[in-house]
Amino acid sequence: AAREQYSEAASYFDKALELSPGLFEARIGLAICMGGLGNFPEAEANYQKAIELRPDFAGVYYNLGFLYHQQGLYEAAAAQYEKTLQLKSDFVQALANLGKVQQLRHNPGEAVAVYQRALALAPREGSLYMDLGSSHMDLADYAAAKAAYQQAQKLGVQSGRLFHDLGVISQQ
Repeated sequence: AAREQYSEAASYFDKALELSPGLFEARIGLAICMGGLGNFPEAEANYQKAIELRPDFAGVYYNLGFLYHQQGLYEAAAAQYEKTLQLKSDFVQALANLGKVQQLRHNPGEAVAVYQRALALAPREGSLYMDLGSSHMDLADYAAAKAAYQQAQKLGVQSGRLFHDLGVISQQ
């Protein structure tokens, strides 16, 4: 699975589950493989079974959220990222993805709040400043967007979007 040989890996996970139906790690592995193969319903079913086995494991909710995110099911993705954060409030990637989902749901104000939470935990993540800047742009808060983009730049982010948006801000 780590080498993205999902069909081969799935056969091993299936065998593991045949021998040990309650093996949580194999259930997660099979879910990841099914998602990698584009079999989203089977991936979702396996994540749900994993949740039944270990409802206190934040990573399974995160993975399920990411599966929904990939499919454009943003409301469902947001719900799973929120469950992740209820169990593990310092899960930075869950915060980052929740922010992206909020942007995609056209909730830039909520995205700003989420990115700020993430940056309180990971202040050296340039990509979070990029996303924060983008959300501020959506709110037409150009001063805040510029500050976020400049911080991303200081942290080594180089992207066309960064320079494009700074150019737009300069015209305001």
